Amino acid sequence: MIWTDISAVFVTTTRSVPAFFAVVIVDITDRKRAEEEIKRIRRLEGEMRQASRTEMMGGLTASLAHELNQPLQRSGLMRKLHAVCLLRTGRSCAR
Repeated sequence: MIWTDISAVFVTTTRSVPAFFAVVIVDITDRKRAEEEIKRIRRLEGEMRQASRTEMMGGLTASLAHELNQPLQRSGLMRKLHAVCLLRTGRSCAR
């Protein structure tokens, strides 16, 4: 496909010279291709920003879940150990 920019002007003249149209045709295909490439790159940049934000949120969520689960898992483990100690010895093993 070829893109063009067409401009036309009606030129009036004297009685001895007839009037005419002056037409200029400029090939703007390269400019249009460059504009389309810029649009494509901007769209891809937007997709990359969104993917980066999503990845960052996933990392923050995983980090937060880990930090919240650590004390909960430790306290659950301590309860289990305390229960085992009570069953085996009949007394509390807490120090």
